[in-house]
Amino acid sequence: MDFLTPYHLTGLASAFFTTLALTGLSLQVKFIRARKQRFTRGELGDERPTSTISLNRFSATFLGYYSLFAYGLCLERLNHYLVWPRVLAVLITLVILHAIMVDRKGALPSGLFAGGVVLFALAPLIRLLGAGALAYSVWVVQALVIAATVFFLQGAIHQVVKIRRAGRTGGLSLSMHQLFFLKDFFSIGFGLAMGAAGWPLLLFNGVSLVMQCVLMWQFYWVKRSPLAEQRSAAYQPE
Repeated sequence: MDFLTPYHLTGLASAFFTTLALTGLSLQVKFIRARKQRFTRGELGDERPTSTISLNRFSATFLGYYSLFAYGLCLERLNHYLVWPRVLAVLITLVILHAIMVDRKGALPSGLFAGGVVLFALAPLIRLLGAGALAYSVWVVQALVIAATVFFLQGAIHQVVKIRRAGRTGGLSLSMHQLFFLKDFFSIGFGLAMGAAGWPLLLFNGVSLVMQCVLMWQFYWVKRSPLAEQRSAAYQPE
């Protein structure tokens, strides 16, 4: 059966775990909302609902999801395994960016959220104007994937630096990172099954897999390290 080829089997697994990772993003949204309620009741002390959450990192996460979503759109044959799970991921990441914007009330959070909304609104044009019609449409989106990978890497590093400086994980959800790890693992398998066309997944999800491991370690470090305890006691909220 054609449907039982490695391509379809790994594509289904990738789509499933990418969709499952949306639970992690949803848990992050839920965690922020719960912290907002605690903040209103005065239970967070010196922290805000989105304390320690890196705007840089979640903007990079948005661009990463968006770039692979756009890549699936621009291929001559629409890649459903890439596109549809990432539509939802882009939308939920926009919800997180909106929560950060509301909490911090700055020009940068507002600009990044607005930019994300505009990019998402323009996405149908990628399919209508570029898919399979012009070779450079694929090249442009592949360049976007590379840029998104670099942006994601520095955003994840920035998130690690914020945790290390604060000695706290603040508003970050560990469950989200655990689900991201699974998503990246199976997306790498799908990238291998895609052959030469799968290198964008290997690049982005390979980098993401490594950084999920690094970020998950920070939760352990915060709980066990005397240095983290010392820095947490001296932490000044943003």
